[in-house]
Amino acid sequence: GDNLRLKPVNIFGRIINIFAPLIGIIWFLFIEVDLYSIAAVGISILTFLHYGFKTSSLSLSKLIEKYDKRRFRKFPKAIQIVFIFLLIALPSTILSLSAVYAPPEKNTYMIEMRDGVKLATDVYFAPGSFGAPRPVVLIRTPYGKTGWADDLALQLYSTQDYHVAIQDLRGTYDSEGGTNFLLFTKSYLDGVDTINWILDRNWCNGKIASAGPSALCLNQYYYAGMAPDGLLPFR
Repeated sequence: GDNLRLKPVNIFGRIINIFAPLIGIIWFLFIEVDLYSIAAVGISILTFLHYGFKTSSLSLSKLIEKYDKRRFRKFPKAIQIVFIFLLIALPSTILSLSAVYAPPEKNTYMIEMRDGVKLATDVYFAPGSFGAPRPVVLIRTPYGKTGWADDLALQLYSTQDYHVAIQDLRGTYDSEGGTNFLLFTKSYLDGVDTINWILDRNWCNGKIASAGPSALCLNQYYYAGMAPDGLLPFR
């Protein structure tokens, strides 16, 4: 009797069990590209395969009987509630913390400008993105792309799921260009060339923002005035 009455529910449940994980995988693999979420969906599928099939053929009365016999039912209600909360919150917290606080993946490039000069640029992928397309924050500095510049920028932007590109200005630190020129005279071209290079990378989703104070800010005005594609407007 129970099995017959609950047959539509059973069929609907099986459909949900099959298609919900598939939709999740398709969404996070091809649309949002979030590999941490894919891992969570994969773990959920394995858990279902292990436990779901063991109970899918049981009638409602058998499920209730099985549930009542669980040791968990013998604990006080307060302990049960706390345990369920931890069971839900802990895996999500671990995944979130590993994504936010994991060291960003760093890649160093020598980006060639239109006159052949190459500028040293460190690109940090947002933690947990594994190089999937994200908005990019571009920082161009005469003070060195490592040290306080990357420490501050990564704390501000990487934890918000942005890729961060930090570049030594022409003629400074690891970039080419010599010293026989005024600091910002080529910034309007170098900034545009750098933005065009970033737009061509498969880890950029087509949106680029610029950031930085003082000299890092001044050079932004030079290339922002060129209105390069992909650079978001100043606000």
